[in-house]
Amino acid sequence: MATKETHSPPPPKSARGTVKRAASPGDGLRTPAQTAASAKKAAATGRDPAQIAASAAASFASGSTSVADEIARAEAMAKAGFPGTGVNYGLAAGGVLLGLGFAAVVFLLASSGNDPRLSSGDAGSLGSLLAEVRDEMKTGQAQLVLLSSQVGSLESSVASSEAAMSSTQAMVQEMKESNKALTQDLQAQQTALAGRVDDISSSVNRVERSANASVAELRKQIADLEVQMKHLTSKAEGRALDKSVDWATLGVGARIDYGETVAGIGRDFSRRLAWSVSDYTGFFRPEGSYPWPVEVVLEKHLLLTPGRCFSMPASGNVTVRLPLKIRVDTVGLEHITTEVKSQPKDVRAISGDYVLADWDASLKTSVRVEPARLTDRVTFQINSNLGLDFTCVYRLNVHGAPLSR
Repeated sequence: MATKETHSPPPPKSARGTVKRAASPGDGLRTPAQTAASAKKAAATGRDPAQIAASAAASFASGSTSVADEIARAEAMAKAGFPGTGVNYGLAAGGVLLGLGFAAVVFLLASSGNDPRLSSGDAGSLGSLLAEVRDEMKTGQAQLVLLSSQVGSLESSVASSEAAMSSTQAMVQEMKESNKALTQDLQAQQTALAGRVDDISSSVNRVERSANASVAELRKQIADLEVQMKHLTSKAEGRALDKSVDWATLGVGARIDYGETVAGIGRDFSRRLAWSVSDYTGFFRPEGSYPWPVEVVLEKHLLLTPGRCFSMPASGNVTVRLPLKIRVDTVGLEHITTEVKSQPKDVRAISGDYVLADWDASLKTSVRVEPARLTDRVTFQINSNLGLDFTCVYRLNVHGAPLSR
């Protein structure tokens, strides 16, 4: 019985058509320790994890590293870590997973050498499969590079946004400070304006008080002027009368109608004796009424002398008979001075039942008769004086045109 010849199964082939053994320093390949040290060095120098992952995939696809190398590189990358953003750590993890996945695929392909479908007659199929895997690796590498550039753009955008945000915050802070300064300035201006308003109000009050005082003083001056005007008018009327004939005068024939005239006071014997002694000796002057007869009111040839007047009760009548009928247009009553309590005040001139005029003799010495009245008799009714119990009448005046004219 012939013995059966047995063959040992061929050793597993690598993804490149030959079985790769473990790397050793003698065959030019890096050991896992060297690969881990290289990854740590790359992490320490701050290289981009996406670039490291892509470089690892390219090295494996070109055959310069083994499965053990890439697994060691992935472990070293995972342990070493990389500085930067969370996006870079994601890229690193993606690179690690991609390397581990590729290593697993190669391992499965290598360990499947006993599969009858992957015998030596199917070497062309294995080569095409490895070519597809390399193409996929290159595509993944390109995607990783693209993703890395997109992440860089995103980081730039984030940095620009942060710079813009910082600028905006600075502008907001500047606006706050400007608004604060503006508010303080407005408050200062408001305070100054309030003080100015108070000053203006005080000035207005002072001007108002001064104006009120000036108005009061002006009113007083106007009142004084009115009084002066009355006196001037009275004097002017008196001067006008001086230019015409006074028909109540003894020299032109006027007489007193005693029947229509009140009896005088101070005409008794004792008063006349007292006045005679006073005039003769000059030692004293009797108080009270004066002893002059009523005709003294018709004397026009003498100057007015204090005390030379007709003394009568506080009120009473004096009637003057004119020398002929006169169209009377003005009547008057003169006194020695003003503001003497014996001076007549309320006076009425009448002719029969006709009232010629009413006036205040303490303010006016004469008044106009309108219309003029034709008469030969004028009665002067003295109704009051300035406060004494007797009245002194110095002169009576009647002016007008005689009937013959």
